[in-house]
Amino acid sequence: MIRTPDGPAPAPAPGPTRPDHPTRPDHPAPAGDLAPAEHPARYEHPALPGELRWRRPRGADQARVLAVLDDWWGGFGGEAGSRQRALLLPRLFFQHFADTSVLGEAADGRLTAFLIAFRSAAQPDAAYIHFVGVDPALRRRGVAAGLYRWLFAQAAADGARRVEAITSPGNATSVAFHTALGFRIIPGQRTVDGVDVQVDVQVDYDGPGLHRIAFTRPLTHADTSPASAG
Repeated sequence: MIRTPDGPAPAPAPGPTRPDHPTRPDHPAPAGDLAPAEHPARYEHPALPGELRWRRPRGADQARVLAVLDDWWGGFGGEAGSRQRALLLPRLFFQHFADTSVLGEAADGRLTAFLIAFRSAAQPDAAYIHFVGVDPALRRRGVAAGLYRWLFAQAAADGARRVEAITSPGNATSVAFHTALGFRIIPGQRTVDGVDVQVDVQVDYDGPGLHRIAFTRPLTHADTSPASAG
């Protein structure tokens, strides 16, 4: 019995009987998936290429994303790399971080690009870009940069003051991409496993032997302006 300072709490009013097995929020509705508000205006940003259709990810999109990872990454890392990529994208990201993520499709419905990001719960002034993928056929057309600029705009408008991301050491293309978008490398170590490296590395960042390069980028009001999309 619940008690209040003045004595026992009144009995609750009769209500509907709870089912023996309540529906979990991650179980799809009869239509096939949850149907959250799509916020279409949120995806009408000039940084996102207009020839693609952009929308809020749904739980059911996880399987579609996992299905293209090996192809988009060219089988990088073999079987171990494939497992690691899949483990980085559990369904929860598509359910609980959808408002800070975006998914792109071609006119025929084919998946073409996605960005998974979230606002930090421990550091509310920070947004974190967790995973980004672009169909190889669309690379070097500004799609990845557009995804990042979209996230900059949403995060800045929602009150975040910085964006963080990581990449693997030795990925010079990723380092150049991030620095071109205004990220700076967070200071770390210049010697990894006894070898001198050219950039600061966070040793064992994701576990023993899983070194990473960490980036941070400040957000300003200018990031919410359409002019910043170019």
